[in-house]
Amino acid sequence: MNDRDCLGRFIHGNMVCRSGWLGLVAGPFGGDVTAARAYVAQLGRHTYARQCIGGTRFEYRLQTVWRHPGAPGEFLEGWRQSLNFTLADVQEVEP
Repeated sequence: MNDRDCLGRFIHGNMVCRSGWLGLVAGPFGGDVTAARAYVAQLGRHTYARQCIGGTRFEYRLQTVWRHPGAPGEFLEGWRQSLNFTLADVQEVEP
């Protein structure tokens, strides 16, 4: 009755996991679910890459390709800036 499966992962409907997610979305991200999902995705990519290439000659890529997203506030600022453009900024693609 610990809300975990045989591999130690949280099972669907776990209230601790759900509360943590809702707290992350409501707190640093101000209710922006899309930004919170993007943050968690980038954090997961960085962590997985660190596990795979940590200690190898490709470790420098952790700083260039799979960067740590930083604190949620820093990530949110950069993420919102990347979405701030107008159609005039986008040039038409020529065939």
